[in-house]
Amino acid sequence: MKTSRSFVLVCTVLLSFLAPSLRAQLSPELTSWKWAALRESGTPEAAVLELCREIDARYAKLGWKKSRCSDFPFKIFGWSVENRPLVYWDAPTEKVSDKLTLLQCGIHGDEVTAIPMCLIMLGEVFDRKRELPAGLGFVVQPLLNPDGFLAPKVQRPNARGVDLNRNFSTPEWEKEALAFWSSKDRKDPRKFPGNSAASEPEVLAIVEFIRSRQPQKIISIHTPLGFLELDSKGDRDTVRRAKFLAINMVENAKNLNFKSYGIWPGSLGNYAGVHLKIPVYTMELPPGTSLRAKMHHWDSYGFSLWRAIQFDLDSGVFRED
Repeated sequence: MKTSRSFVLVCTVLLSFLAPSLRAQLSPELTSWKWAALRESGTPEAAVLELCREIDARYAKLGWKKSRCSDFPFKIFGWSVENRPLVYWDAPTEKVSDKLTLLQCGIHGDEVTAIPMCLIMLGEVFDRKRELPAGLGFVVQPLLNPDGFLAPKVQRPNARGVDLNRNFSTPEWEKEALAFWSSKDRKDPRKFPGNSAASEPEVLAIVEFIRSRQPQKIISIHTPLGFLELDSKGDRDTVRRAKFLAINMVENAKNLNFKSYGIWPGSLGNYAGVHLKIPVYTMELPPGTSLRAKMHHWDSYGFSLWRAIQFDLDSGVFRED
């Protein structure tokens, strides 16, 4: 039997008024119950609103201003381990475009300054401070790992302790993923790839979204290594245009080097960039979590991101209007 919508909404409101210390004592049972009830209730708007409330609470703990998350008409494309919604925003266009840029943030929950990059860019397009060129599409997925970002203490992996950016199904995963984790990552629990490929609901939702929307390019924001990496395979002209954009992004950013970090079993760059032949740009922001660092990152890299959104990989041309 489905949980009453009104019952879920009333309980959610009451839970939000509990003292943070009491909520912490009741977690994770309280968290699991609340999100399962919201998912079951069939009220996606309520689930998104509660997600935004939690995001704003996390922002407050970080000493940041509110996120504006609740201002945006998010849609849900999946659910996390703890049943938090995975959300996206689709920039309105006159017609569906196959020249789509997918901007992703927050696949690692402890890389906190990545998330504002998505939300600020979304806000600028939503408020029409930046006009999306005709014929191009733009989608934002601001928080791919909500359980990690909204855990009592932010954490890189998801609620099951799996690094989502090591869990995509790549051809070598079964043979190499755990071996890489053992040798390269020295069995760091933060980087555990899972016991099997694509075992996590977040990864399955991302894979299905990419399959259904077929983006022209993917930009994934991370921190704190301070470089731009490109994973791209395909015909020579496509790779050349993809690299041209990477160089342009570096030139339009401050203190961002273009480098190759290597191919990892189960990473998004490996899965989409190498095997699906969708160029994946991994923008690693420098370290820092203060309000000043957050705004510095936007001031330093926001224009570079926008130029990437304006670039049509098929023609190799920046479309500015």
